[in-house]
Amino acid sequence: MLPAGTFSWTQNVSITKGITVQGQSMTYQTGYVWFNSAYADDQTIIVDDSTDGRLISMSLLPTQSGRITGITFRPGTTRNTVPNHAPVGLVGTQEQNKNIRLDHCHFDHLISHNVFAYNVVGLADHNLHEAGAHAFSYYFENGNWGGESNGNGSWADYPYYGSDLFFFVEDCTIRGLPGSAIGGGCDAMNGARYVFRWNHWENAHHGNHGTESSFTRGTRNRMLYHNRFNLDTGSQGAFIGGQRSGGAIIHDNETTGARPTTYPSLGDPEVFRETLRATAWGFAQGSNPWDVNVNGGQLFESGTATIGSVMGVVKDRTKNWMPGQWEGYSITDLDAPHPLNGSVITANTATSITYLRNDEPDVPPGQWHNILPTHRYEIHKIDIALDQGGVGKGDLIRDVNINGMDVPKNTTCNCQQWPHQQSEPLFEWNNTNYDGSPSVWSAVIGWYPSEHQGRDYFDLGINIPAGTIPAQVTSAYPASVNGGSAYTQDFIYPHPLQGAGNPTPTPTPTSTPMATPTATP
Repeated sequence: MLPAGTFSWTQNVSITKGITVQGQSMTYQTGYVWFNSAYADDQTIIVDDSTDGRLISMSLLPTQSGRITGITFRPGTTRNTVPNHAPVGLVGTQEQNKNIRLDHCHFDHLISHNVFAYNVVGLADHNLHEAGAHAFSYYFENGNWGGESNGNGSWADYPYYGSDLFFFVEDCTIRGLPGSAIGGGCDAMNGARYVFRWNHWENAHHGNHGTESSFTRGTRNRMLYHNRFNLDTGSQGAFIGGQRSGGAIIHDNETTGARPTTYPSLGDPEVFRETLRATAWGFAQGSNPWDVNVNGGQLFESGTATIGSVMGVVKDRTKNWMPGQWEGYSITDLDAPHPLNGSVITANTATSITYLRNDEPDVPPGQWHNILPTHRYEIHKIDIALDQGGVGKGDLIRDVNINGMDVPKNTTCNCQQWPHQQSEPLFEWNNTNYDGSPSVWSAVIGWYPSEHQGRDYFDLGINIPAGTIPAQVTSAYPASVNGGSAYTQDFIYPHPLQGAGNPTPTPTPTSTPMATPTATP
């Protein structure tokens, strides 16, 4: 039991016992049904003056149960310079812990990310998050799922939609900053699996990382349903998020306020390896062995640049192509410093090719990779990229140490090869704007030739009966695909960790604290 008062914490507290840590703060009217009326009674206030790591880390075995409740977290003067460390870390030490709960806490304008959930499939509920800067409310990873590393075990396992094998965030209010692109939002990678349901988001967006720049795999899969996103016109085009890997179920969400303009999609399947970032795995440019390539990586065209590219336009005066002939294909620079360095072709004339910028690995961020004169090039076409939106369970990939460097290998052949991933499409239904009109959240924004509507993502409209899973979805996720049981309903709400009748903790000051705290005025 933590007493009321304001306390400056400079050291990190690591909890390895199955206990409840309860302060005297309380949150009220959080979540979807209360729109934006949430508030907190801040009684136990911890000022974050730690310089490194987690302020409170609850690291438990799968057999242990733990809870953190009724605490207000505020920034101190030191933490301002450490923006990427979450004050609360929830960790499963051996495998996924299903019994950790974080509830009725107030994250009061922290500079740092609020909550880091690693190897946990527990619950966060009735929390009030108020962003103080470009800091996320939640960050998820399930890196050692199945005893593997880098998220490989999670990607070799089933999606388990409708089960408790996710980290759930429900009945929370998340307030971002007007005009901010990421303040208050969420992020994920490393095989993450999570659910957001019955939350209210105010100028905050949802996002995650894919399998891109490092050998760490991207987000595995997620569910978003019964959330409200209220946006102002200054939130960078009313940005509400996207998806860079894996499958998703998105239904019965509402967008109010400003209509998204920059990214009008919460699904938005994006494959950064096709156009932007690919240091570790190589670009998905139609001949990479980690991907499914058209006709096995067929070479459609090749040549030598006679005029080097400037801002993504390269010329070969020996050619006489049909205009538009190569749109949606990819061009590879064979003489680039890194192999498989290519990007998507957006247009061509008789002698020139226009391709999208890629930022890595041999150019500064935001600049173009230029194909220099005399560089050889090839044109291929991608079909399905590794871990892209709409694919899931596949062969186990494991890192092998070669000459002091970890290199990923498909364990079925001990080679670099497409892991035979099963189809796990993104489905959306019953997502609306504030006026009841359809809000299409799974549209692809940008050039990603491997993402196909009707194969990788589906919009089922807004007339699905409430509380039902459409037949098209259940047929796509039978027991053989979903992991033992078909996806026919969402997991029970409220989450069982909330307890019977959805109770809230009763603030009770302790009469005999173990140590006498010194209040900070």
